[in-house]
Amino acid sequence: MNDREIKQQILDLLKDKKNPALTSSEMAARLGLRGGSRKRLARWLNDMVRAGEIVCIHKQRYSMGEPADLVTGVVEMARSGNGFVSGTGQAVDVFVSGSDLGTALPGDKVVVRLNFDPAAEKATQAGGPPPRRSGKVIEILERTRRDVV
Repeated sequence: MNDREIKQQILDLLKDKKNPALTSSEMAARLGLRGGSRKRLARWLNDMVRAGEIVCIHKQRYSMGEPADLVTGVVEMARSGNGFVSGTGQAVDVFVSGSDLGTALPGDKVVVRLNFDPAAEKATQAGGPPPRRSGKVIEILERTRRDVV
């Protein structure tokens, strides 16, 4: 099997509602990976995390981002010092206040934990426009190579 097929199998496994979050060894067992494929699993998982396809959560468990209220994306800054994270495949950018950015800089790829807003949930269920979501940066996946002055 090639890399693309394995990555698709990983996505299919994590999209299954029975598997909320799995470790790499649990994934290898469920996918039937042996030998060299089992050793390359960590590299595939890291590539998928960097690409924003999946997220790594507590104690090296991997999951799809949405069920865990996590979004992966790139930080864009406003003059006010607040930021926005444009996620991969997200309809609406995630607002991040300056105090919740931590040490993230413009252009960094980050993981954001979404804040729960009951009023926004009700508006979305009623058929309204997508609400402005907010969150907090919990992990910096990749630093930008740009100079910041």
